[in-house]
Amino acid sequence: MLIATFNCNSVRVRLPIILAWLERHQPDVLALQETKCTDGEFPVDAFTEAGWYVVYRGEKTYNGVAVVTYEVPDEVSFGLGDDGGTSETRLACVRLGDVHVLNTYVPQGYELETDRFRFKLEWFARLRKYVEARFAERQFWGLLFQEPPRSTRRLLQPGPSRPDGSRGRISRGDQGFALDPKKCKE
Repeated sequence: MLIATFNCNSVRVRLPIILAWLERHQPDVLALQETKCTDGEFPVDAFTEAGWYVVYRGEKTYNGVAVVTYEVPDEVSFGLGDDGGTSETRLACVRLGDVHVLNTYVPQGYELETDRFRFKLEWFARLRKYVEARFAERQFWGLLFQEPPRSTRRLLQPGPSRPDGSRGRISRGDQGFALDPKKCKE
């Protein structure tokens, strides 16, 4: 199965590039982040006319996730399921046969000691619970990290480098879910 992920930073602006790439590479799945449009503005017709199935959740100006597939997914869900729907524009999960593809647009934390950074850490804790409750097998995780400011880069590395001494890692046993970008390949 060929699975790709792309931060499109506006699906409407990047639509010609995305459709050309899909035509050229023919993946089974393309996970898109930062689509930056409401559901009503999403260019679903362009994808379906090109022979693709797409599921999406978005909001104006910010966030937004979409999963483009060659076949209709067996299951589709959005959000972490613990917040009344507010995380739906940051997480999409599709199942194709026995493979789940989890597409996330992770909140940017900005600087340490800010409310935004605390929100990011809380979001990761919620994501960990989501993963642990739903997945026992290795799955593909389409994860986008914003390039963190220099002051927070060390938090994405393994080892006790956080101010509180905890590791910057999400794990599911040996499933390979990791915050360390080098370990995301596992």
